Amino acid sequence: MPMLYEYYESTHDIEFVKSLLGTMERELNFWTTQRNIDVQIDSVNYTVYRYCTPTNVPRPESFREDVLNAPNTDESTKYWQNIASAGIRFIC
Repeated sequence: MPMLYEYYESTHDIEFVKSLLGTMERELNFWTTQRNIDVQIDSVNYTVYRYCTPTNVPRPESFREDVLNAPNTDESTKYWQNIASAGIRFIC
């Protein structure tokens, strides 16, 4: 959505923006239903969107490194999911 805003700010092409409203609605619905979590900070609840891939295998482009760096436990599939999602361990 920020890209669409930036596009509009640069071009003022409102017809193009209108043509994408259905797509943007579907995209927002996906993130709202599939990719959000609730967090609490200082007794205030927030809904946060996050990217989390369903894969649980080493990344093809980093297969060797992923296999060598994964914990030698049942946590390896979780490790692979997390690094594929954001390069950070244990976020999904």
